[in-house]
Amino acid sequence: MLKLGLLGMSLKHSLSKSIFDCLGMEYINFSVKPEEVKEFFRFALDRLDGFNITVPYKLKPFEFPDLFEFSDEAKVIGAVNTVLVKDGKLHAFNTDHIGFITPIKGRQFRKALLFGAGGAARAVIYSLKSIPVFVYNRTHRKAFELSRLFPNVVPVRDPGEILENVDIVVNATSLGLEGEPFYLLDRWRGSSFRGKLFYDLIYNPPITDFLKIGRDGGADILNGFPMLVYQATENIKIWMEKDLTKEVIECSKSLLPASLMEGFSWEF
Repeated sequence: MLKLGLLGMSLKHSLSKSIFDCLGMEYINFSVKPEEVKEFFRFALDRLDGFNITVPYKLKPFEFPDLFEFSDEAKVIGAVNTVLVKDGKLHAFNTDHIGFITPIKGRQFRKALLFGAGGAARAVIYSLKSIPVFVYNRTHRKAFELSRLFPNVVPVRDPGEILENVDIVVNATSLGLEGEPFYLLDRWRGSSFRGKLFYDLIYNPPITDFLKIGRDGGADILNGFPMLVYQATENIKIWMEKDLTKEVIECSKSLLPASLMEGFSWEF
């Protein structure tokens, strides 16, 4: 049996382990302090067959080029969420972009507003590379850094500059993970968002304040659970060279029942 896991700091909100447990796989959560990440990578080389990486460590592999081989997409995106241990190397991939775009394939967007500038945000930008992505981040410098890496990024200092003119609004920050208000949109509570999609990469809790703001304004809404599902299927293809999409979806239904996904712009 493969030995797999998830590298992160605080993993109490993650449902990844539950999906892989349901599939009968050995999957361990590794909550690791920043100063212990390199030690974990060396541990993984000897003890694991593969692992996922979540916040805040998706950029960490690039600090250790002697340990990693990077896929072309991981290099372009500049973030890693999936690692295969093989032939004495850590082979790094990014499946975030596939997980993000798959649930909204078939929809046409002209402009996007993105909150956040971390590893997940990079995957969103890559997924939407054919359209302008206006990026707002609380640390403005990071948004400007992304504009030097991705030609479709336009940094903004005020979401209101562009909010009315976009048709997809994405939250790639951790704001809302603890149930706190999405204060970055406080000024627009009660506004009309008809014709837009509000997409939150957070899935636990299923309905964040960000999504409530969009829903109350008449927008379509989507949380990050479908993204998790499609990431998992891509991860398994990398680790096992198998397509277990149907099995992953069935396991996922038991974790977040249809009743919690009602009203979302996606269905199993």
